Amino acid sequence: MHRITFECETITPMFMAGADGKTPELRAPSIKGALRFWWRALNGHLELEELKKREIENFGGVSKKKTVKSPVLIRIVDFTLDESRIQLGMPGCNEKIGLKYFFHIHNRENKKAIKPRVQFKVEFRSKNISALNESFYSFWILSVFGGLGGRARRGGGSFKINRLIREKTNISLEDKKYGFWKEAKSGKLKSALKELEEEYSVNLDSLESPYSTLNLNKSFLSQKKFDSWAAAIDHIGMLMLNERKVKRTHKSDPTQRTFSLLTLDQKAAFGLPITVRSDNSLNFAKKSKLDRRASPIAISIIKLGEKYQWVLSHFDGVFAPEGKEALFFKSKNPRMREHDKLARKKGDIGLKAKKTKFPFDKVDNKALGKFMEVVRRNANVLKTKTNER
Repeated sequence: MHRITFECETITPMFMAGADGKTPELRAPSIKGALRFWWRALNGHLELEELKKREIENFGGVSKKKTVKSPVLIRIVDFTLDESRIQLGMPGCNEKIGLKYFFHIHNRENKKAIKPRVQFKVEFRSKNISALNESFYSFWILSVFGGLGGRARRGGGSFKINRLIREKTNISLEDKKYGFWKEAKSGKLKSALKELEEEYSVNLDSLESPYSTLNLNKSFLSQKKFDSWAAAIDHIGMLMLNERKVKRTHKSDPTQRTFSLLTLDQKAAFGLPITVRSDNSLNFAKKSKLDRRASPIAISIIKLGEKYQWVLSHFDGVFAPEGKEALFFKSKNPRMREHDKLARKKGDIGLKAKKTKFPFDKVDNKALGKFMEVVRRNANVLKTKTNER
């Protein structure tokens, strides 16, 4: 039985709970679910049927009405959560607008989270060395681009791998399959990603994929280095907020809002559902049989040395299957009702019912595109050029 253990440390608060949905708990099934997502994101070059087949081989699942057991066992070892490792709410939210923008939903006294700088170990065991390798690189990618628990796509639950322990295994880190790990330990993120592409034949270039796929040409590392994780999240949070909020000079004219009834598809491009008190809410229509569409933007925080940087990935992939409809809910907010009235006078969509179908066969990425332009000015692309290592 091959066995490797990752010694990890939380970077940002981790909102992960147990069966009651309230008590903080570090759960192996949640880690496995995240691994599957990031493995798929790395293998978008595969045809859908081949992708499903290989995913089941590496992580288990149901194949042709037959249940296939996962060849890799994952467990949390030597970890106990006591009060010293738990925080309430999101400290600093009221002082940092960008941080509040991403985490206001968790800034409550009764909302518990695992604190930053809490160490934990994750053990992977398998008789199948190939499947173990797939979990290995997927877990590292998760630690760079993703997170665990609530708000994982907005910097929540970010963590780093401090050390790799090999026990009772013939895995050799001298093997070329682990070249990416050597580069990663040295803080050479671009070189590590380049090694990963070469040794595991994953394609991280631009792809025409129907599902969320990691594309290094659209993945970025902040140019600025921050003294705290909160400052890093606040920075990228403000960059996004500034592209989505009402411009101060337009507050007196509701039709000049960033998102009007005519541009709901631009709002939807950031993910669905969208439900806020002072704005229009939007989600898929019931007959679409879709509950949500996760944001195509994933943000994480990494720590190199004593400094923090944000990492942002804009996933490739089709936003929604062809012919699906969104459902617009009219706001009860008086200011928004006034906005609706003025918007209709200017030729915007006239809405009388509380709920109105809003078809979007093609999502308008105009607002999202403006945000990505801002990101490019504040970050470096992670795609390594051929002659750059």
